[in-house]
Amino acid sequence: MLLNWTDNSATENGYRIERRSKYTDYAEIGTVGANVTSYNDPTVVGTTRYYYRVRAFNATGNSDYSNEVSIRPRRSGGGGGCSIGGGHSTPSAAGNLAVMLLPLAVIALLRRRV
Repeated sequence: MLLNWTDNSATENGYRIERRSKYTDYAEIGTVGANVTSYNDPTVVGTTRYYYRVRAFNATGNSDYSNEVSIRPRRSGGGGGCSIGGGHSTPSAAGNLAVMLLPLAVIALLRRRV
């Protein structure tokens, strides 16, 4: 499962990617460095529905979590449906970042305008 996002921040050290299923709690499945705009989750199995969220981090802390995106891989590979929660933009120690998951597992990181 390939997750993609747009990096609009100059203050992050990286991003933490978390995943859960219907029967498990969220757990960190990976991190990527600053200015990295994708993450491949090679552990996706069958047609299990997965839920993802992301947060940026830097030396002063973490941003708020993104809203959650729900994805169920198709048997033939690729894609999957998504349900989107509401986005928000809240000040945080990680450079006033708001992280929002968009359809088709595209993740946009938007720097809050003051």
